[in-house]
Amino acid sequence: LIVAVWMRQWESSSWSDSVQDWISRVLSNYGVTQTGPYRRVTLDLAATVLEVPTEAGVLYFKATAPARSHEAEIVAKIAGHSRGHVPSPLAIAPDEGWFLSPGMGSTVTTPAADLPAEHWNRVFSDAAQLQLSLAGAAEDLAEGGVPGLLPNQTAEYLDEALTMQASLPAEHPLHISGADADLLSNGLAIVEEAATILAAVEIPMTLQQGTLEPSQVLVPASTRAPLMFIGWGAARWSHPFGLIGPAVQELCSMHACEPNQEPVRSMVAAYLEPFTHLAPAAELEEMLAPAALLAYAQRYQASMDLLMGADPEEQAAAAPEVMRLLGTALATPERSSRRSAKANRPGGAARGARRRAV
Repeated sequence: LIVAVWMRQWESSSWSDSVQDWISRVLSNYGVTQTGPYRRVTLDLAATVLEVPTEAGVLYFKATAPARSHEAEIVAKIAGHSRGHVPSPLAIAPDEGWFLSPGMGSTVTTPAADLPAEHWNRVFSDAAQLQLSLAGAAEDLAEGGVPGLLPNQTAEYLDEALTMQASLPAEHPLHISGADADLLSNGLAIVEEAATILAAVEIPMTLQQGTLEPSQVLVPASTRAPLMFIGWGAARWSHPFGLIGPAVQELCSMHACEPNQEPVRSMVAAYLEPFTHLAPAAELEEMLAPAALLAYAQRYQASMDLLMGADPEEQAAAAPEVMRLLGTALATPERSSRRSAKANRPGGAARGARRRAV
């Protein structure tokens, strides 16, 4: 195999014919005419997206990898609870992992550093409002099963993940040595400590995308319309503060500042403000670092769910990023994994620094 089985399928003529037939039936139900052939927008291990021109405007078809086939149903559910922050699909095919959505705006493609601070303030504020809306719909969203990795489950999950990767054959692209696994396991105590800190304040768990990526934020044509958030295949039911951790780190790096310095401080404050009815802002700020740590475990889990069904070449290509996520989730310094060092994989911050951050 050169590519994952499902990626090869997405490029087959039989699959294309099936997709076009499904799209045509959906459009017929809406009385809408397709005005030309669809165009492939993206193709990667997680999903493929097609742009479908119609007389009513451009629509977007998405097919997800088998490990993320739940995204179609999740998006359909959360759209009704999102107060306009998630586009509602026109149709879904849950068994196939397909859904067709209207084109509602343009993604934020400008580099994060070039976006005005007030724009990011709005992104963070709208994201927080969405998180609270979804937290209030927990019972409905839980029906049928939603992927989750709660703070108090994270250390046990990572411990099992280390055992699993160490048990893989030595030639497997995702194998880590027993010695590296033992070294990485030193970070489990820090993960447990982070979960304890988060448990001290009753913040409702919610369904979060994993991180705020510019490509997952839609800006509508109308300034009065809410920002919209797309790309829920890697979403996990977890602590809402984990959502902004990676974005804050990236923005701090770009602006050469600390999280408590402008312009990032205002962005963080915009996200926390909707939660201040639960605890004072200063108390909420203390939870950001532990939540960010656990967010890396969620991203690692979402990546591994994809990769375990992929072919060796895809696994090998993704291994450096997977090991970076695992090392960061375990608050482990770069030297913790000789295997990742050999592949020039970046590691996390020093363990001592992580302890101070948490």
